[in-house]
Amino acid sequence: MKVGVILCSCVRREGILLEEVINTLQKYDSALQVISIQDLCTTFPEQVKRLAIWELRTVVLSHCCQEKNPSSFASLLGQMGLQPFSVELLAPPLRKVGQFPQSQELTETFTRLTLAATMRAKARAGLTPDHLKSTPLPGGQAISRRDLLFSLLHRHYELIPAVDASSCIASTGCRLCLPSCPEGAILFQEERVMIKKESCTGCGLCLPICPQQAILFPPFSPKELDAQLALLLGGGGKEAAKKVLLLACQRATPHLGEGSERGIAPLAASPLQILDLRLPSLALLSPFLLLKALSLGATGITLFRCTAQTCACHNPRFQDMLHFSEALLVALGVEGARLCSLDAGEGSEGALSRKLQIFLETLEQFSPPFPQGEPLREAILATSDLSSLLKVLLGSVSPRHARLVEKGVPLGLLALQGPSFCTFCGICPSVCPTQALTIEEEGGEYNLNFAHALCVACGECVRQCPEQVLNLERGLDFALLQKGPLSLTKDEIIYCRECKEEIAPARMLAKVQNKLSEKNSQQDLLALCATCRLKKSLHRLAKL
Repeated sequence: MKVGVILCSCVRREGILLEEVINTLQKYDSALQVISIQDLCTTFPEQVKRLAIWELRTVVLSHCCQEKNPSSFASLLGQMGLQPFSVELLAPPLRKVGQFPQSQELTETFTRLTLAATMRAKARAGLTPDHLKSTPLPGGQAISRRDLLFSLLHRHYELIPAVDASSCIASTGCRLCLPSCPEGAILFQEERVMIKKESCTGCGLCLPICPQQAILFPPFSPKELDAQLALLLGGGGKEAAKKVLLLACQRATPHLGEGSERGIAPLAASPLQILDLRLPSLALLSPFLLLKALSLGATGITLFRCTAQTCACHNPRFQDMLHFSEALLVALGVEGARLCSLDAGEGSEGALSRKLQIFLETLEQFSPPFPQGEPLREAILATSDLSSLLKVLLGSVSPRHARLVEKGVPLGLLALQGPSFCTFCGICPSVCPTQALTIEEEGGEYNLNFAHALCVACGECVRQCPEQVLNLERGLDFALLQKGPLSLTKDEIIYCRECKEEIAPARMLAKVQNKLSEKNSQQDLLALCATCRLKKSLHRLAKL
């Protein structure tokens, strides 16, 4: 897929060293079409035909602050046959108060933002027809009669998540994603999980839930967001400015506009380096992504929610995730105040700006939240989930609490009511979607092992246990996380008295024996394997 980066040369007026940006982009990917156009923002309609000759399929378009309605760019690019989801609009970062006209820091920030946008554009190469939801009109926009006729002739598409059948483990009984969708758009039909396009809103609540990351949403899947955050928070020198992530719901972006729009003045006045990333919904985020961003050097994170109460930003699960993330930071000896949630509809314009200003001023006093260093950074970059990240961080920090038990914890703690009640039937390991429960054979015994790092607290083992002896709670135990699998119970293996083949766990045989009458002549056959039982039974029949 041909990706182009179109830069308006007017960004030089914002203090950006354009040539340096172009050189970095071309080093990042020599196949990129990087195009710089003089006064693009004011001559864009005339430039559309010129851009068409490059036959671009995805465009990263950086405009300067002169353009009052950046979304009009996307409409004009639609005349080139580009869908709205194929266009990444990128405004230059704000020049800080007192910053030099030609700023190296501003150039670095703009370069990182452009590289992240390019990464998102390239990720769209993984789109399939399942990711495209057909819509007759672009949502939420005024439209002329001419554009109405044009839109009826040329369908518009929105991006939605889709299930990767090759990674999905629904065949093992996993159904975690089904109840996660507030619209009921995820169904289990024809022996597989699928997403009902007409019902899906693309909120992304289902993505952090899937233990296999089998729900893909280019470019906002967990792995892709992880890579974008790592790029934005790339290493800097000792004198580099402190970085703050601004993660905003796309519906909230009108409140992050130019001039006196609410929330923007404190950003311009702060000496901190602001790196923003716009998401379809903040529900795409997880404790892993927030903690990893902080461990890679972010001084703090601002979460900017939209005003639409129907958006997943306001879903209770997002609030639970945020509360757990704050509690986790405190448990690791880090200030929970490094996370700030802002609501675009929160109070007056001045109240929102003051809250953001206080947060940024607080961050100016903070040191890096975690130890820094190249070996540790490489280990952090290699992590792909919360458990592996915590194992790395616990090698350099000591938690203040032994465990956390909260509603939003994405891990589970499992225990047996009475270890002797488990019969080792094998049902719980067979229904566990993450293999957190396993039965191992060692030294003439069966061991039921529990891996805390793999448990997602789905509760399927509790529901399926025929003895009803399993207890599960959402929680995080730091010591257990580091120790590895824990043996919940053990039982002796009974062997055939004739051929010495393995029969079953002792407690399972004891349960069967209790079910049989003492006068049942077949009871002694339990001490034999299936083959020897058959021989014994046939021998008895032959005597009749």
